[in-house]
Amino acid sequence: MICAPTPESCSTTDTDHIPLGVRVIPDVDAPVIGYASGEVRIGGRASTADAVYLHDLGGWVWSDADHLDLWEHDLRGLPVPYAAEEQDVKQYRYRYSLLVLLLFAQNVVFAQEASPCRVDANSILSLDWHPWGHTVAFGSNCGVLLLNDALDELIAILPVENAEDVNFPTYNHDGTLVAASIDYLDGMPSEIRIWETSTNTVFRTLEDFSSMPIAWHPIRNIFVFGPFDKVRVYDVDTTRITYEFTPPTNDTVDPPYYPYLVCWSPQGEYILAAFEWTNGYLITYPSWEVTDTQFIAYYGASCTPDATLLGGSGEIFDLRTGTSTESNGNCVGVSMAWRAAGELQHAVNCLDEAVRVYDREARVLFTLEGSYSGRAFIQAARSIEYSPDGSRLIAVGDDGVARLWDTSNYELIARVNVAEIANLALAQQ
Repeated sequence: MICAPTPESCSTTDTDHIPLGVRVIPDVDAPVIGYASGEVRIGGRASTADAVYLHDLGGWVWSDADHLDLWEHDLRGLPVPYAAEEQDVKQYRYRYSLLVLLLFAQNVVFAQEASPCRVDANSILSLDWHPWGHTVAFGSNCGVLLLNDALDELIAILPVENAEDVNFPTYNHDGTLVAASIDYLDGMPSEIRIWETSTNTVFRTLEDFSSMPIAWHPIRNIFVFGPFDKVRVYDVDTTRITYEFTPPTNDTVDPPYYPYLVCWSPQGEYILAAFEWTNGYLITYPSWEVTDTQFIAYYGASCTPDATLLGGSGEIFDLRTGTSTESNGNCVGVSMAWRAAGELQHAVNCLDEAVRVYDREARVLFTLEGSYSGRAFIQAARSIEYSPDGSRLIAVGDDGVARLWDTSNYELIARVNVAEIANLALAQQ
């Protein structure tokens, strides 16, 4: 039941009929009188200027006067909750002509069925920059949200119906494709979906899932993903799984060993694959020769673009020498990103609602405001990212709030609720 001014002041009545009218100009302060048939809400002030409007999941959308001709319409049998402290709802009997009734059904009832998905702020846990830096992709329960680089405009939504989570949206090398792993509600099988960014249409669908961030080849339309206890290589052009690797059992911990991270070398000659409770592996491409290495990475870790350094919660591991540098800043990190320009800095989204920026020696340079306070888990392993040119940094919290910094001085440029921006745009659509 939706009432005003507060839910506590609401009550119900057996009144079957309520005044109807049409208003085009929104009146967000108008008290709600009641609603009919679920999504159809009736509101307005205690005057002749009552209004019929739809309640989309992002806000109020007022009806078009061309679609609702003010004749008469019988509302008998429809529930009518109302704000008792605001006004009494008098009983009216209006009957619309059959034509208006059909128009009402067409423009209201079908609008109910096409009601947009509501973006849950807690589902926005991963992001990726377009290679050209003009768009940022966020995963959400409604699909992939595409925002501009200032984070103040929703450019498009790559919709996914009945999704529980859409994780790890990731652009390919030239930004023509974006892939994401999708978990569905109601036990539907998971899938990885690939969209063409020129048309925002689905290009490929792979009946599989990835529990780790998707990693595209640096120059080809091939990506690595990690379902359960293995990594797989998928060729988008041939639609084939070209390789699969499962770590052998070690003497310390029984399997399964969940995949955490895959890094490609700059030209794509090999990948570095990290798993839980076991060493990492170097796997050549396309010969698929496997070498056991000594590095261990946790979820949220990240490699430098040249695949020589590995970072986690501030610490740095040199993949060439096998040596590590411990951080002087206390941070339990959920996600880490390297700044591409010179690779002298990296940033970590920490669990204490802070974002920390470190230098090459793992010393804290800046402590910034963040909003991630939940537990560390793999779905948030790409919740912080530098722009391709390293000039900006984005981190998203588990409240759906994204922050954008200028990395020349780490001044905050923007703080936006991504879910609110998306829901407002959905309501307007």
